[in-house]
Amino acid sequence: MVKTPEEIRRLRRATEITIKAHASFRDAIKVGNTDHDLFKAATGRMISEGADGIRSSTSVAGRQTLSRPRALPDGTVMKRATS
Repeated sequence: MVKTPEEIRRLRRATEITIKAHASFRDAIKVGNTDHDLFKAATGRMISEGADGIRSSTSVAGRQTLSRPRALPDGTVMKRATS
């Protein structure tokens, strides 16, 4: 499918916003924070960068939840990984 110049501009902008949201998400990964803190960091950054809404859910998966990913945060507190 051929994209119009406007579609390409929008896709580039969406990518820029996503990259910044991922950076905010990574910055929020700290022992004691919750998955809700991560969600707020990423979605807040998206909105502050100009997104007009959040249209997809965030899947949260870690060592304990890999086999049962959650669509939305549930307040799980991050802890230091143990071997």
